[in-house]
Amino acid sequence: MWEDPEFKADGDSLFWPKEWGWSSKVDRHVYREPPGGRQWKRPSEIGARKKMKMTSEKPSLWGDKGISPAGVRQHALGNCAFLAAASAVAEVPERIERLFWNTEYNANGAFRIYLYLNSEWVGINIDDRLPLHHMTPLGTWPSLDNAWWMPLLEKAFAKAYRTYDGLLGFHSRESMKTMTGMPGYVFKFEKTPKDVVHKRLKLYTEKNYPLTSSSGGPSKYGNIKKRHGFTVLDLHKFKNGEELVKLRNPWSKTRYNGKWNKNDPNWTEEMKAEIGGLTEGNDGFFWMPFDKYYKVFGSIHVTFWEEYEGYRKVKHTFKPG
Repeated sequence: MWEDPEFKADGDSLFWPKEWGWSSKVDRHVYREPPGGRQWKRPSEIGARKKMKMTSEKPSLWGDKGISPAGVRQHALGNCAFLAAASAVAEVPERIERLFWNTEYNANGAFRIYLYLNSEWVGINIDDRLPLHHMTPLGTWPSLDNAWWMPLLEKAFAKAYRTYDGLLGFHSRESMKTMTGMPGYVFKFEKTPKDVVHKRLKLYTEKNYPLTSSSGGPSKYGNIKKRHGFTVLDLHKFKNGEELVKLRNPWSKTRYNGKWNKNDPNWTEEMKAEIGGLTEGNDGFFWMPFDKYYKVFGSIHVTFWEEYEGYRKVKHTFKPG
């Protein structure tokens, strides 16, 4: 099994160097370094832990159902903005596939992932050893259907930015640019009238641009945590006049309980049919009224994804392992 000599399975890959004089965000939180050091294990060694509710012990790169926003499940790291961005990019599977040299899970635990850094595509080589927290990955978990692409992508980002510490508080727009190589923009609601936000959101969702929002607005509502990153997936006006925004919480385990939550009796079969049905279980997806969205959320991060000649040509020139 290959072991990356540049990004080792130790504390130097988790924490900022102490000589920099910065206090480690990882070390300050509940996932501080345990006595004797933190364990690192490969997915093949972790298996299908009951806590993670996975379908198989054998790791898969894309899982049983392929790439989707639901493949992102935040665990102990406070990197919700980065994970919301990854979930937004994953709305179109090809946008994730093109980042991986590998087309399937490598038996030697060796992967090469391409990120757009300093205005060029750079290949990042990683092994699949992951830091653990209570015997499950410290960072994002694999998807319920056994896809490990997100923990591996997270590790490539951690290596590119030197440590897992470097992903905490990471900017969604910067994350999406690193995954797409395409420009983006952030606009804040406090400086943008509601009708303008509506117009832009409608345009961006129609074009399927990667979108995230931060819950930093003036109001609290529906069990939505303040200063948390969410993926924005759709804006839909129903035949009955209701206009709802579809979002996803990367935690994938905290239920929205405001108006038009999954258990709201106001949902009719006709409305469900308009949007292809409501997802089952606690997967992080939810719909909420646009008026409430505008009050609860404080900004939109957008990446202007466009297919142009050659955009697929991320050069896969090196075989890792």
